Amino acid sequence: MMNKIDITTCWCGSSLLELYSENYVRCLSCNTLINSPRYEDKFFDVTDEEQSYYGKNYWLEHQVNDLGLQSIVDRSRTDLSGRCIYWLKVILKYLEPKATTLEVGFGSGGLIALLNALSFNSSGIELSDWVVQYVKDIYRVNVYKNKIEDLDSKPKSYDSIILLDVMEHLPQPLKTIASVSKLIKDNGYVIIQTPCFRNQNLSYNEMIATDDPFLQMMIDQEHLYLYTEDGMKEMLKQFGFEYSYIEPALFPYDMFVVASKKPIITKKLEDIEKLLMKTREGRIIMALLDLYDKQVKTENEAILRLQSNQKLEIWLQESEKDRVARLEAIQTLEKNLIESEEDRAARLDLLNRNDEIIRSIEEDRGERLKSILTLEQNLRLSEVERTTLNNNLRIAEEDRRARLEAIITLEENLRISEDDRKARLNNTIFLEKLLKETQHNLEIEQVQNKKLKEDLETLQNKINKNWFLKRYTSRNKQK
Repeated sequence: MMNKIDITTCWCGSSLLELYSENYVRCLSCNTLINSPRYEDKFFDVTDEEQSYYGKNYWLEHQVNDLGLQSIVDRSRTDLSGRCIYWLKVILKYLEPKATTLEVGFGSGGLIALLNALSFNSSGIELSDWVVQYVKDIYRVNVYKNKIEDLDSKPKSYDSIILLDVMEHLPQPLKTIASVSKLIKDNGYVIIQTPCFRNQNLSYNEMIATDDPFLQMMIDQEHLYLYTEDGMKEMLKQFGFEYSYIEPALFPYDMFVVASKKPIITKKLEDIEKLLMKTREGRIIMALLDLYDKQVKTENEAILRLQSNQKLEIWLQESEKDRVARLEAIQTLEKNLIESEEDRAARLDLLNRNDEIIRSIEEDRGERLKSILTLEQNLRLSEVERTTLNNNLRIAEEDRRARLEAIITLEENLRISEDDRKARLNNTIFLEKLLKETQHNLEIEQVQNKKLKEDLETLQNKINKNWFLKRYTSRNKQK
């Protein structure tokens, strides 16, 4: 096994690298993620089909056991109606039949077979002899073992060079794009699909926390460079591919780039359909495209239904939480209502006691009034009795004032109780009426007491003016 080496310089030439994860560093200039440390370049060459990394076992065992993907045998069947049809649909926007194409790293080879069925002059190269022979046997297409850097072809030989899920595996991407630039025609198209590092503002731990799908692309010792869209465009511009267009990618973690040295020209859908209708093979391909579109539509509708169901489940959960919260609120309100009812009963009891006090005060007032009348009748008997009467009146007045203060305090307590009762039960009419009546009776009593004083003063004046009573009083004083 070879030793691993630390990568200290990005493909863009910058040495400003920072640690991003255990197996990747990030270039601070172009934001490319770089697999480091990794094996030396020659580790990725296929010199032994049984031992080399990208040899036979890579396609039959590694992709299944380590990556959870299909083997090349299964992919040669499923790719035809899936990703190959999708790629073909995009390619037909840019290329005409008879065009010469080269697919670098053709994998299961289905795209080359489809292009040749439409009269394209399509071929491909791979690193493994075993894969080359396998694709030749099942599709009868022109494929070879080679690296594009070693390809012995005339410059400007190809209308298009295609690299699908290849760029991320290349240890020297600039050398590869330099070879592509040399071999492609000036108006040709380089077509690239590769993982795209979009969420550059997220740390590795944040990507894990959000379960970012791009995490699936961070494969140690396999995906050596993971580019951004801007980084990929900049690399292509370095070799003259000034014009580029980003097609919708098949998978959310990929980018699909079409680039050219000349302005990009595309065909309309109706023109593509007319072209396909001209040949038997074209009609078959168009039927596959239609089936693919229907499948995508069905899958999208299924995804929308699933998302709708997920939203409904979330709403149901939120509704259940809200129901529980409302039930708790109702229970709290019931508890508060019980407490309020108990408080209302307590305040009602207080009001009843206050009624008893008021009745007692009224009865006492009546008794005191009777006592005053009796005192008025007896006032003529003697000055001593009058003095006694005055003292009793003073005591009665002080008692009245004390009781009045007690009543005022009671009124304040009743007002506070009324305010509290207003805030909680909003029912204070009865107490307000009762307090008004009590105040009215107190005012009447005050008026009566004032009148009684005036009467007493009048009586005293009469005594002073009556010579007989005055003499009788004087005689009693001599005795």
